[in-house]
Amino acid sequence: MNLFRRRELDFVFIDNDDRLVFSQLAFDTPNWYEDSLSIWTETDNQKEIVLDFNYLDEDYVGDRKLERIINVVRDITDYVMLEQEPSYGFPNLKDAMCLQELLNKIDSSKLDFYTVTYNHSDNRVLLSEQSGFGRLG
Repeated sequence: MNLFRRRELDFVFIDNDDRLVFSQLAFDTPNWYEDSLSIWTETDNQKEIVLDFNYLDEDYVGDRKLERIINVVRDITDYVMLEQEPSYGFPNLKDAMCLQELLNKIDSSKLDFYTVTYNHSDNRVLLSEQSGFGRLG
């Protein structure tokens, strides 16, 4: 059995020319600490890239894959052994309860979302030859 963890947000927008604009935010995908943003449009036979950004492509001094873990371990050991306050406060039960109450409040008071209106103009491409229905939900 293979399990895949996916942390992605997909959006589909309509531009002023009634074309679909696709966007995908991916976090820790396909590798840990590899975050990316892609924005594109499609015609019948090609994909037009508007923006393609990958966090790992940026210059960085250090090791991103270990640095976060090292910082957390350092905070914990400094707190336990040297009684130094961590660079970011450790969450506690009270924090967890407050967060859950806030999430419950948001969930119980959410308003109805806007009604979706579909644009069926002649120049809009719903699916190109390379795409699939999975991306549209």
